[in-house]
Amino acid sequence: MSTGPAVSVSTDRPVTLSVTAPGGTPVAPGAHPVEVVLTPTDSDRYAGSRASASLAVSPAATTTRLRVSTEALVATVTPQRSMVTGAAAPSGTVTFSLNGEPVGQAPLIAGSGGATATLPRAIPAGQASAVSAAYAGDERFTGSSASTSRSNPIITATVVTKKSSRGRKGPDWYRSPVTIRFACTPTTAPLTAACPSPVTLRHNGAGRSVTRTITATDGGTDTVTVAGINIDRSAPRVRVAGVRKGASYFGAAPRAICRATDRLSGVASCSVKRRAAASTDGTSRVVRYRAVGIDKAGNRTVARGRYTLHTTYLEGAKLARGRFLVAPGGSYRLVVTNSSVRPTYYFAELVPRRPHVRGRAMYPAGRKQWALTIRIDKSMAGHDWNLGIKTGGKMKTLRVRVRG
Repeated sequence: MSTGPAVSVSTDRPVTLSVTAPGGTPVAPGAHPVEVVLTPTDSDRYAGSRASASLAVSPAATTTRLRVSTEALVATVTPQRSMVTGAAAPSGTVTFSLNGEPVGQAPLIAGSGGATATLPRAIPAGQASAVSAAYAGDERFTGSSASTSRSNPIITATVVTKKSSRGRKGPDWYRSPVTIRFACTPTTAPLTAACPSPVTLRHNGAGRSVTRTITATDGGTDTVTVAGINIDRSAPRVRVAGVRKGASYFGAAPRAICRATDRLSGVASCSVKRRAAASTDGTSRVVRYRAVGIDKAGNRTVARGRYTLHTTYLEGAKLARGRFLVAPGGSYRLVVTNSSVRPTYYFAELVPRRPHVRGRAMYPAGRKQWALTIRIDKSMAGHDWNLGIKTGGKMKTLRVRVRG
C-alpha cells in the first residue's frame, strides 16, 4: 500500500484520503493495513498522533447483457464503479447455454465501457429458444449472468380476390387477379427488413404458390406459403349440337344439346333453354335457344341461335322464301302436327285471297298428327296459292308456288 498525498486538516470534519496500490494501480481485493499519521503544524500546542486499521476490499460487481444476432451470441460485461476497478476491465471467459445446455465459451475482450465476448453460433430457426450467458468473474470482479428468450417472428398471408368459385366442388378456382397480402408480427427482436410487399398473380395457371420468409435481428425466422392458387380467366367454348342455327325442320326438331369445353379449370355446367313463338300464319314456330356454359372458375359463355319448326307442311315439297315449291299435276301429302283437334282442308285460293271452300277432313297419322294427300291441278301452274287448314275454328294458310 502506498502513501497518498498529504491532506491539510483545518476542522473536525472527516477527511477523505485516496488510497492506491504501489505504482498507482487499483487496490487488489483482500485485507490491507492502513495507517494515518497526523503531523500538527503547531507542535508547541499539539502533539502528533497516528492510527491504523485494516481496509477490507471486495471484488467489484459486474452486470452482464446478452444479445442474440443471426449468427452469434454476444455478452457484454460491465463493471460497477469501485476502488478495485480503476481503468481495468473484466477478464476471463463467458459460458453460453442454449435451452439449459452449454454450447461454448468465448473470451472477454476489453472495450469502452466493459468487455465483450462473442460466440459464433446460429440458433436453429423454427423454434423458440432460451439463451443464457454466465461470467464467472476474476480476481477483481465478481461474476454475473443474463438470459433471454428467442421466439420466432410471425408472418401470415391473406388471399384477396374479387371473384372466385370458392364453395364449388373440387379445387378453388379464381377468375380475377389474386393478391396475397402479408402481415408480420415481431416477437423478441425487430425484423431485419420490412414485411414483404403484396404479390399479385394475374395470369392463368394451376397449382401456383407464393412463399415469403422473414428474419429477426436475433436470428428468429418464420415462413408462410400459400399454395394451390388456381387462376382461370378465360371463358369456356360453347356450341349447340343437334340443331343447326337458322335451319328449318318439319314436324319435329332434333334435341338441342349444349357442348362446352374448357382447357384449364374444366366445365362446371352446360345447359340450353328454348323459347318458341308461333308465326303469323300459324303454320310454323320460331324456336330461339340460349346455351350457357360455365367453367369451374365461374367464367361463362353464352351461345344463341334459332331455327324454324314447321308444324304444317307439304311432305316432299321444297321450301324456298316461305313458299313450298310444287309441280303442276303432282300429288303431295299435307301434314299437320301438334294438334289435338282434327283439322279440315280448304281448297286453294290465289294469293292474296284466303281459302273459304271446305274440303275434306284430314286423317289421323300419329299422336297429334294428321295427314291428307292433295293433288295440284295443272291449271294452277305459274301462280302462288294459299292452301287452307282449319283447326278448332282457326284458319291457317299454307302458301305454295306452282311451277309454270
